[in-house]
Amino acid sequence: MASRRLPEKARVPARAATRLLQDIVGAWRCQALHAAVQLQIPEHLADGPRTVSDLSAVLACSPDGLARLLRALCVLGVCTGYRGERFGLSRTGRLLCADPGDDAGASLRPLVQWWGGPLWPMWGELSYSVRTGLSARRKLTGEARYAYLDKGDGAAQLFHGAQRAMTALILDDLAQWRGWDNVRTVVDVGGGHGQLALAMLARHRDLRGLVFDLPHAQGGAHEAIASAGLESRCRFEAGSFFEAVPAGADCYLLKSILHNWDEGVVRTDLNMLAGLGGRERTLDEYGALLGEAGLRIDSVSALSFEFSVIELRSANQSISAPPGS
Repeated sequence: MASRRLPEKARVPARAATRLLQDIVGAWRCQALHAAVQLQIPEHLADGPRTVSDLSAVLACSPDGLARLLRALCVLGVCTGYRGERFGLSRTGRLLCADPGDDAGASLRPLVQWWGGPLWPMWGELSYSVRTGLSARRKLTGEARYAYLDKGDGAAQLFHGAQRAMTALILDDLAQWRGWDNVRTVVDVGGGHGQLALAMLARHRDLRGLVFDLPHAQGGAHEAIASAGLESRCRFEAGSFFEAVPAGADCYLLKSILHNWDEGVVRTDLNMLAGLGGRERTLDEYGALLGEAGLRIDSVSALSFEFSVIELRSANQSISAPPGS
């Protein structure tokens, strides 16, 4: 039987099909970056362009395989090619170095290691999480929530590195939040090694802070607090915010608590579903959830890189005056 041809007006535009094709094969982007970081290609190109022959000898790689990866990295804007013989590192590519340099910005290397490594298998089980509403990580590892970080297999180090990389993107914006003028004590809930709290204490000399997280973060937090010279103003307390948080602070920080519903948030929301069985929420959903706890949304301030500050108050407190009033 001859196939039925769709009417011209019903056919899918070529541009739409091309976009869908790019989405279907898009996994190569993350794994190409992950391979580059695993092989330390950015570090070996940081001092200048090198030939494939030279670089493959240093990295103990197949020259053909390396050349193909380098061409892919050129497509991603991480590397630059010189007549197909030599490859260099672009300015964007420097962000994949462990130390990109002060003028380049914070390293995104830990994020690549996390997304292309421990997080990667979760996406293959997304349909399971959609069907059940449960964490794909628990299905694969048997561990609920963040318990898998206590295994001592390096996952905790990668996780906290990725969190530090994300936090570094918004430190300057958050330090300028108008609310700090009325805060003397701050608790960084789920604060990892304390990067966020320590940065705020460094910029606001009257602040005192407490980093609150699970025991796996304790060693790194103590080291970070000591390295910053802030032992007299900041300390770490181990515990789970699913059970309780330290009382009596003026301000409680919970990073990544609110987004707008754009492509970045859809990605994050699915990641929360597969990884933790959790979710992102809209502003109205947060309002309803917080109302049950006797809280209300006072203000929302947009930061960089898909982050926002959502300021909460007791439902019995008066609404704060807007900036400049």
